[in-house]
Amino acid sequence: MRYSSRTPAPPKTPGGFLYETLQRLIVSRKQATPGRELKLLVTHSHGHGDHTAGDSQFRGKPGVTLVESGAPSVREYFGFTDWPNGTATIDLGGRKLTVLPIPGHKEDSIAVYDPHTRWLLSGDTFYPGRLYIWEWDSYRASIARLVDFSKTHRISALMGTHIEMSRTQGQDYPMGSSYQPDEAGLALLPEDLLLLDATLSEIGKEPEKRVRDKFIVRPVSKIERILTWVAKRLGL
Repeated sequence: MRYSSRTPAPPKTPGGFLYETLQRLIVSRKQATPGRELKLLVTHSHGHGDHTAGDSQFRGKPGVTLVESGAPSVREYFGFTDWPNGTATIDLGGRKLTVLPIPGHKEDSIAVYDPHTRWLLSGDTFYPGRLYIWEWDSYRASIARLVDFSKTHRISALMGTHIEMSRTQGQDYPMGSSYQPDEAGLALLPEDLLLLDATLSEIGKEPEKRVRDKFIVRPVSKIERILTWVAKRLGL
């Protein structure tokens, strides 16, 4: 699963299998813990179509809160008053997750930190693959904030949402690949985040592609932006 400016929007999710599967899990949990009310929160690392295609299954359903994509909706739900600064909390009941704004790949991108697993969920902002950067300055600032966060919180792994690299250092798969032999692991480490931050500082203010062993800095060009805008206007 991957996203790029040249990848068409994914097809609508057939049926309601995501919602139905989660409802079965909720019913099972309620049977195990009678009297406990369980609600479902649906939110996204960011609002690109390959992450929001299943939203229609949850929209308007009882007991479900769906945070719609788009920076205004994300800011409002989590209560951010100085976006992209500050943090918010998701209280799961005995377990609280920290939400951090990280625009750059998309204006509504967020990261989520789980202190139980010490995972930092980084969406499409950081993963073993091509890091498509739409807003260069915002992205650089977001990575710097993640680095600052990592200095005060124990992080065992950064978990993104795609894999586009092989275990061969610096080798990515062709765009649109459905067969990825010898695929790299998903988890990245805090030292990889530090390398990304250092790479962005080395590149400076003018966007530039840069290949590293575990990721590729890949700014989105003006031509790709125009093509994406045209494709959206045409409904492609």
